[in-house]
Amino acid sequence: MWLLPFLLALCICTPGWADSLEAPVPWLGRKIRGLREEMRKFDDYLVIAMDCLGGEDGICQFHCVSGATPQRRFGFRQPPANGCGSPAFGLHLDVRIPAMTRCCNHHDACYDSCGVNKAQCDAEFLQCLNHICSDIRQAIGLTSSLSACESGVQLVRQAVLRLGCKPYLDSQRAACSCPGEEKDEL
Repeated sequence: MWLLPFLLALCICTPGWADSLEAPVPWLGRKIRGLREEMRKFDDYLVIAMDCLGGEDGICQFHCVSGATPQRRFGFRQPPANGCGSPAFGLHLDVRIPAMTRCCNHHDACYDSCGVNKAQCDAEFLQCLNHICSDIRQAIGLTSSLSACESGVQLVRQAVLRLGCKPYLDSQRAACSCPGEEKDEL
């Protein structure tokens, strides 16, 4: 019973196999090509889901499929600063706090630097945000914590930790190239 699905999968994965069926059984060839295309789409969705969850191993790291060290992509230019938010999720937050926007822009630039570690970018981002709270506290003369500011920092931190893998990987794919690999293979 397990042999039939195995043979079908083998045939679907063999390039040109469905084309050879076109003459004797046209509808079967079309169905198999359609199934193969749907499986490719499903695989693309799984890759996106894995990116959102932290990559294949649960740790969000960019690496070349071949194991080679990623190299800065020839001709790559960092995209213009876009403030806080994530184009990957269609989210843009106009926080109207210049210091926070600077932190977000620096964080984006960090993600766009080929070979940089996501955890390092995120740690620098959190430190930048924490400095904002500290500066506000000093400016208004408080000695105690500024809980609203610190709660906001923690909220942003959690969003970056939970949802930042896909934007990081997308940025690394754009900024890096891998020897012997095409951009869409990464």
